[in-house]
Amino acid sequence: MSPFLFSIFLNDLEDYLKAKQASGVNCEVNTDDAYIYFQLLILLYADDTAIFSDTKDNLQAALKVFEDYCTKWKLTVNISKTKVVIFSRGRPNKNNSFTFQNKQIEVVDEYKYLGIYFGRSGSYVSAKKHIAEQASKAVFALLKKIRTLSLPIDIQIDLFNKTVKPILLYGCELWGIGNIDIIERVQLKFYKQVLGLKQSTPSNMIYGELGITPLYIDINTRIISFWTKLIDNAAINKLSSVFYSLIFQMHKSNKTHFPWIEKIKNILCSLGFSAIWYNQSFTNAKWLIKAVNQKLKDIFIQNWFSKVEIESESNVYRIFKNNFEQSSYISVLPTTFCKQFMAFRTRNHRLPVELGRWKGVPYNERLCTFCNNDVGDEYHMMLVCPYFKEDRVKYVRPYYYRNPNILKFQQLMTSNNKKMLSGQCYYTQIINKKCNLHRTNK
Repeated sequence: MSPFLFSIFLNDLEDYLKAKQASGVNCEVNTDDAYIYFQLLILLYADDTAIFSDTKDNLQAALKVFEDYCTKWKLTVNISKTKVVIFSRGRPNKNNSFTFQNKQIEVVDEYKYLGIYFGRSGSYVSAKKHIAEQASKAVFALLKKIRTLSLPIDIQIDLFNKTVKPILLYGCELWGIGNIDIIERVQLKFYKQVLGLKQSTPSNMIYGELGITPLYIDINTRIISFWTKLIDNAAINKLSSVFYSLIFQMHKSNKTHFPWIEKIKNILCSLGFSAIWYNQSFTNAKWLIKAVNQKLKDIFIQNWFSKVEIESESNVYRIFKNNFEQSSYISVLPTTFCKQFMAFRTRNHRLPVELGRWKGVPYNERLCTFCNNDVGDEYHMMLVCPYFKEDRVKYVRPYYYRNPNILKFQQLMTSNNKKMLSGQCYYTQIINKKCNLHRTNK
């Protein structure tokens, strides 16, 4: 009962501050549509207390009132964890100083409140950086378990979604505006590490092979989900909903610009939900959230197909990767073979076609170093090059290498047959080994 009793104990704190004439931040907007006013004086969550004022003197006065309250009820405040943040677009006055119980309170540029860093300029750069760092620590712990237990790739994906992804998405309803590359990089880096792929591996290949989507889809969906709760009639008297009404009216009347409001507007309008935005109402929240998520995924997949179609690194990849879902071999092959086959599919090899790209050689000049007859790409090495004829006979069925063509290559690379896939893994291993040896000897 301790948390409940503590909440009851502090229940009169706001009334006490008001009775002693403590001044908070006055929030007011008057438009043709509405007049909204409220005073933000204090926020309480468990044992965290945040006091607000709009001037230096008012804040110091509120701190003195709070000090009297603590003295009266024998409450102890941890001064080392107590900070002051002066929210301002310009440079803060360095001479500002605040005291509590005759002790100086440090003035800082940012503060971590309920797990999220709030910067004095309103930027969430520090929040995103901190979340990325916390997630990276979780990734390190997960990688250790993966190596110890030798987990299959599909289970590795599931574990990432359940242990690391929640950390990456914590509080994204607030900070999910602006650049979020630092968040997405954690996800991509993890998958490249566990799969043994180069950091330069195109992101589209990672998404395509694993059938995963960027985190911005989850972030935008959560932002809309949070927004539906703010404008829900059942929550109209909640502080968060009242404050949303305030900033929406200010934004609508062009009195000030709120990037968070603009973000919601852009998401809904770009997905064909303009009427919902301008009416600020919807029929079914669950339907809207699901529809937003699905449309975001559909748009990403369309863009994914377009990029795979035009990117030079994908000129062979697009031959056998013609759907956006987790590639079937991931659930068929053992982890070691799976990594080998994925590396071959995503150009994590030293075939002439890839070495030529590193050196800036025109594509049609990246000839096979064994036969010098054609471009030394995956198709040529696997089904055509005479240098690998004996190895090909061992590991590839005659149907594929007799009168080879692109269609047969596609069928071979998308096979679900475990025996055939295992043979290809042995074969690609030999190709990589001989290419590396040939390159070293040269």
